[in-house]
Amino acid sequence: MPDDVNIPADLSDLLEDLAGQEGAIKDLINQFNQDAPRYLAQLREAVEKDDARGLEQVAHRLKSLLGIFQAMNAYGMAERLEDCGRSNCWNEVRNLVDEFDAELARVRDYLAGFL
Repeated sequence: MPDDVNIPADLSDLLEDLAGQEGAIKDLINQFNQDAPRYLAQLREAVEKDDARGLEQVAHRLKSLLGIFQAMNAYGMAERLEDCGRSNCWNEVRNLVDEFDAELARVRDYLAGFL
């Protein structure tokens, strides 16, 4: 993981694992760019509906997606959202969703540099 906390993701392991397979890395990033906005919309919908189970499920999907790129700050936020879905802590969720959205945008912008 990078020492610089301003870097929203760490692709070093992914780049090592897929060395010479730039197309596969680009495919993963493109899939992220398709899935992340859809999952974020589902997350916001679950929050609007006070759907704890839906929140938990979509936060888990986002966590998995972010783990691929070792986007640990966003991953941690998704994990907190997932936990809140389990424990119905809606006040924290409402505050965290906007922070998560901003961090997700940082990850997307960072990954764009690898396309």
